[in-house]
Amino acid sequence: AIDGEFAAARERVDAHLVEQIRQVEGVDAARGSIQGFAQLVLADGEAAATDGLGATIGASWIDDERLNPFTLASGRAPGAGEVMLDKRTAEDEGWKLGDEIQVLTKAGPQQLTLVGTATYGDVDGIPGSSLVATDDATAQVLFAEPGRYDAVLVAAAGDVTSADLADRLHAELVGGAHG
Repeated sequence: AIDGEFAAARERVDAHLVEQIRQVEGVDAARGSIQGFAQLVLADGEAAATDGLGATIGASWIDDERLNPFTLASGRAPGAGEVMLDKRTAEDEGWKLGDEIQVLTKAGPQQLTLVGTATYGDVDGIPGSSLVATDDATAQVLFAEPGRYDAVLVAAAGDVTSADLADRLHAELVGGAHG
């Protein structure tokens, strides 16, 4: 991990860590998460902003509502060669389910089929940004690294507290007491 003045950066973790975390007592669900660089080619053919207002977030769609800040608004979750956008971006660009969307990624330009839209809480998208979500394998190739995640999201089972679960995960993965 690197702690900077404005943010912290961490190395990506191996995908096998997700299964190891699932086995820890008190874990009800664990999913790998990816958030990386993407750039939409808008309906008018222009590329969206690369940073600041209008930037695009490339992410893996997480199929557990406890771990996903987004909610499916229409359609379905993406599979291979498919994409989900935030509802606001899809509406603003006039895109409908079934349309081909071009996304610029670290693996080069990609044509993906729009199969769903998502909302963020009570709003139709992330304020000031666009969401491009794909399945795990596609997200790893397009926005991150194959076989690796940016983070692992975890939901506790039953009455296990967040603090207790954090202690258990730390003991299992690092050893020793959580501090």
